[in-house]
Amino acid sequence: MAECFYTLSLIFILFVCSSSSTCPEHCLCYSASEGPSVRCINQGFNTIPVIPPSTVVLDLRFNSIQRIGEDDLQGLTNLKTLLLNGNNISHIEPGAFTGLGNLKYLYLKDNFLKSLNSETFFGLSSLNQLYLHNNKIEYIGSRTFQDLGALESLFLSHNKIQTLRKGTFSELSKLNRVLLERNPLHCTCDLLWLSRFLRKLKQINSTKKSTCSTPSHLEHRTLVSLTPEDLNCSEPKFIKIPLDIVISFRPPSRAYFYCQASGHPTPTITWLKNRVQLDTDEHYVILDDGTLEIHQPGKDDEATYHCLARNSAGQKVSGARLMYYEEEVAPKFIDTPEDTQVVEGNAVMLKCSSQGIPNPTITWSRNSHRLTPSRRIRILKSGALQISEARRRDHGQYTCRAQNKVGYITRSARLVIKTTPVFSLKPAAVTEVVEGTSASLSCRADGYPTPAMTWFKDGTRLPSEERHVILTTGSLRILLVQTRDQGMYTCQAINVIGVRTARSRLVVKPK
Repeated sequence: MAECFYTLSLIFILFVCSSSSTCPEHCLCYSASEGPSVRCINQGFNTIPVIPPSTVVLDLRFNSIQRIGEDDLQGLTNLKTLLLNGNNISHIEPGAFTGLGNLKYLYLKDNFLKSLNSETFFGLSSLNQLYLHNNKIEYIGSRTFQDLGALESLFLSHNKIQTLRKGTFSELSKLNRVLLERNPLHCTCDLLWLSRFLRKLKQINSTKKSTCSTPSHLEHRTLVSLTPEDLNCSEPKFIKIPLDIVISFRPPSRAYFYCQASGHPTPTITWLKNRVQLDTDEHYVILDDGTLEIHQPGKDDEATYHCLARNSAGQKVSGARLMYYEEEVAPKFIDTPEDTQVVEGNAVMLKCSSQGIPNPTITWSRNSHRLTPSRRIRILKSGALQISEARRRDHGQYTCRAQNKVGYITRSARLVIKTTPVFSLKPAAVTEVVEGTSASLSCRADGYPTPAMTWFKDGTRLPSEERHVILTTGSLRILLVQTRDQGMYTCQAINVIGVRTARSRLVVKPK
């Protein structure tokens, strides 16, 4: 927005002076269309003079004011426009703008401000436009603008800002214009949020001049064009997630919820109890690897705990329960296996988890034979069965058994291994028959789903004739062989997983 200039009419009405509303010396006080105005431009003021309380527009541009004191603007409840451009302001005392709830336009450009915090603009609930360009600003606290709910335009260009913390603009629901050009922005993953925020602004064209200064490979790149890959960002990804814990009237001395996550930057781990952030103390301890350690767990610790892994690229949440029982409890399933189909060679997991007191032990069997864990077949901590490379022999019925000293329960599911066809019988490479006799070309294939068997002669599907008989096994029989039957025959076995072929040359000898 262009800087406001105020043109006096040829005739203006001076303020009616009293001891509380005297026009400051060397200033011009008049009534304008906006309301009572005080103009003190380029008068050499080192501090803000006493201003009439009815003032609506206050123009103090191009003076030598170095600070805005807590009481300098006290009582100016009607003020809507404040121009302080071109001074030497380097400090704004906390609460300096308290009471200016009607202020809409604040001009602080061309000064020497270096840092802004949550108390700098406290009380400016109606502020619409804030001009801070051409200062020396290096630091802006994440809560600096928390009271500026009406702010629509923010000018921060030509400063020394290298980064802005996530959440800096989170309270500014009406903000549609932010100018950040000519700042030495250091574009790392910490600014990914800002790139995404600027892209959502209504006046996005005003953000296209905001560019990176460092690192060198991103120099002059606009913030709105940056991607997570450009900034070497990756969202958190869980390596370990917390699992449910069941404790009884004889609890262990410690209980552990494990949680680890990868990502760039390295995610920070925080814990929540029933959706409220957990305060760490001697009872609740967060270990260096993110694990939550609960000392002397008891009934009061029964709750849902969530692990929150967060970095500047995003966040992930995973939860688990701590359950407390005052007596022994028989096993009860939480997750059970379901009928599953998998393509041969792929990994598959059958879920099974349970709870009870004491904690149930889970075992698995296939076709009534107990499974022994191996490199390829594992029983996870949750109780699930994981097969890393499914094979034909893994086909069958699987049963999960959860047992403790009170009793046991079982649940079964069928695992079907889908396989490409495999020939169990192939035709001979060459088959010789005498004209007028019968020829048999053997062919049989196994697989799941059951393969469909088709025959071809010299690359063309074998025509349907009474002399051509395809047996249920897939073999081909040709009755009353003729010389025209001579050629290359192909047996094809096909299902949804794959296709296999076998060939045989039929030679017909004359009688």
